[in-house]
Amino acid sequence: MNAEIILNSSLVFVCFIIAFGVIYMISSVNQLAKKKKHLAKMHTDMKVGVEVMFGNGLIGTIVSLDEEFAHIKIDKNCTAKVSRYAITAVL
Repeated sequence: MNAEIILNSSLVFVCFIIAFGVIYMISSVNQLAKKKKHLAKMHTDMKVGVEVMFGNGLIGTIVSLDEEFAHIKIDKNCTAKVSRYAITAVL
């Protein structure tokens, strides 16, 4: 009798763990899709003269753009060629 109770409670516990795992996975996929859509829109809306920020906190202004790269003016005498996808925010 005790073995049946322990087995049943263990099965219920495992079912709860699986249910919470599925809910977490679904919510993670939705959040990732929203973030991907936002980043895609941001990269297509970039234009020359806009101030941008990189993932490491570096801030600069776009001087020129092409399909893969952007030339960013960081200081008055400093320009860097970076991947468009290194830009994480438009300020």
